[in-house]
Amino acid sequence: MSLNFSKLSKSPKNFLHLTGVKIEEFRELVERMKLEWELIQESKKCDGRTAQLPTIEDQVLCTLLYYRTYNSQEFLGFLFNLHESNVCRLLKKIEPLMAKKITIVKDRSLTPEKIMKLITRRY
Repeated sequence: MSLNFSKLSKSPKNFLHLTGVKIEEFRELVERMKLEWELIQESKKCDGRTAQLPTIEDQVLCTLLYYRTYNSQEFLGFLFNLHESNVCRLLKKIEPLMAKKITIVKDRSLTPEKIMKLITRRY
């Protein structure tokens, strides 16, 4: 048994918590990416092996879970019944398509002021 879009979409609340987007927003993102994804699929020079996650919905779901949770690729592989190397290749393929359609702000810089604020924060 593995995770996929059709299973997770049956529970909108869990879908939102795991991905950070509503199902409607997810479907809109997939529609915006679909044309480019299909062009890439058609432009392959040879068939090769079939993708382990054959639908764009499952591939985008896996990518969103990675962004949302920053789990290891090994863990995502376990969830989607893939080898971690397949997850790595999937992320390298889907990430550029997603970057053209949505903006993800990554601020990984820590200034000395931010560090002191984190250290001295009281809960």
